[in-house]
Amino acid sequence: MNSSQLPLYAPLLVEVAENFLPWIWSAVVGRGSGDAKLTEKALDMLDRQAERYDVFAHEVHAGHMRDKAWMQDHISTLTQVNRAALRDLPAPVGHSCNDQVIYKDSIAPTIIDEPVAQALRSKGEMEVADEMEATVTIRSLNLDTGAGSADWEGEKGGRISIKVTDPALAMPRNVYSGSLDGQIPIAVTAKPVLKDGEISRLYVSDARAK
Repeated sequence: MNSSQLPLYAPLLVEVAENFLPWIWSAVVGRGSGDAKLTEKALDMLDRQAERYDVFAHEVHAGHMRDKAWMQDHISTLTQVNRAALRDLPAPVGHSCNDQVIYKDSIAPTIIDEPVAQALRSKGEMEVADEMEATVTIRSLNLDTGAGSADWEGEKGGRISIKVTDPALAMPRNVYSGSLDGQIPIAVTAKPVLKDGEISRLYVSDARAK
């Protein structure tokens, strides 16, 4: 590419950056937190964007942007070399806020909530699993932080660490404190965080009486 081509490519470079960078961030956050669904979605969208900018991708990057396997390896490398920065990225989440959004006004805003933040901060192998419905009986609960423990019914049952992320916890006579006081099972939406393949904590919200 010679200098006479730069004015031609300058607007396109800006457009490409706006369409690629948010998805690259999503893929890196997904890979760093072990969120396979987020990573796969981002990679698929990067693949689509690469098809859209086929001529540019071929001329500027020898066609690499259209190679999903290459992109997957590249995302893994980006995640690995930026591991320390990824640990610092969600610093306020769980302390001064419940979540943060990267590239908020872009085509691909990435939400970092508390489960994702925990996985990103971990120095071990952690991953965020899909949300699920669960029945729990709360055994201990800090009404200020939402941290506690619960008995989890069903095939994956047993005593489990929990974090209530539901704003309803701050309300008087809420479902969570009712479960704790009366030792009553409640239905919740739970997002599990796994460590070494085992669920280490459930982030729970949207509690309903059984």
